Amino acid sequence: MARPTFTKLFILSLLFSFTLTLNADVYQKSSSEFKIEGTAGKILKFLGLGKKTYSAEYLKGNVYRSDKLDKKGKKVESSQFIFLDKELIVNVNWKKKKYNQMTFEEWREMIRSAIGQWTTPQPADSGQPENEVPEMEFTFSVDFEYPGDTKNFDKYSGEHVIMNVNMEAEAEDQESGETAKGGMKIKADNWLVKNIDNKELQEFHLRLAEKMGMSVEKNQLIQIVEKIKESNPQLAAAIQKYQEESDNLQGLAFEVNTTFLTWGEQPKKEDSSGEIPKSVGGLFKKFGKKDDPNKPKKAMEINRKIHEFQEGVDLEASLFEIPSNFKEEDKKRAY
Repeated sequence: MARPTFTKLFILSLLFSFTLTLNADVYQKSSSEFKIEGTAGKILKFLGLGKKTYSAEYLKGNVYRSDKLDKKGKKVESSQFIFLDKELIVNVNWKKKKYNQMTFEEWREMIRSAIGQWTTPQPADSGQPENEVPEMEFTFSVDFEYPGDTKNFDKYSGEHVIMNVNMEAEAEDQESGETAKGGMKIKADNWLVKNIDNKELQEFHLRLAEKMGMSVEKNQLIQIVEKIKESNPQLAAAIQKYQEESDNLQGLAFEVNTTFLTWGEQPKKEDSSGEIPKSVGGLFKKFGKKDDPNKPKKAMEINRKIHEFQEGVDLEASLFEIPSNFKEEDKKRAY
């Protein structure tokens, strides 16, 4: 019962933190870095994951291309093409000289299936009575800061805008009466260049969303968020404030640094055994350390930066063509 709620909470936090980074234009080259703290971060580093990645994006009319570049940001390793008129998505592996493709209808069916699984109520754990699952109360807030400082990006100047999202949860064990608190704080430092017209790509994404059945009126995720808002007036107010502020944030984010902090308060223990309670306290164990549970701890950091940017360029049509000697992969293997 509690786990899906935290999943929705985390997804909402990502929606808040990434919305300012979606704007782009005809051509841009950027890098992204994803860092996870703690044991999970060490495992990812051991596996060679979590390193800085480079990408390039192109738009020409109703055709969009996104390249994944090598670790130096020079050579193209793979690409994704979106052909709006053909309603087709093509993924290309340049090294293997292979590609696979998916129609918009196949993509819609995949998303419908994924959303259906996500929204299906999960059965209670075997052997655990339903009354042992604590009920939770959530609070949300969002605010923006405008420090007034700027940062130069080649010939552009970016204005500093900080977005803060604060989410808290409190639960009480029905039998013991113990309470525990936990939460997440998100700080997104954005550097917005306001004198760039990125309308062309934004309109492309709107047309793509309409064809994919993901317009505001049709988007099932939006409908899910609306249901959550109905049950939590504070969340509704936070989203409303965010929408009002973001409407005034015009331009392109050349750099976005987002930090996720988590914290937790363990319930007071009557015994001196040092063990963490298995009920409410165990639920918030991951939010804080036993020696200092109230101190926020960095859980994750996401950094994104645009290194090259051009608008109004005349892109070659060959950039959006699949080489004729490439072989199509079997769909079952590709997806």
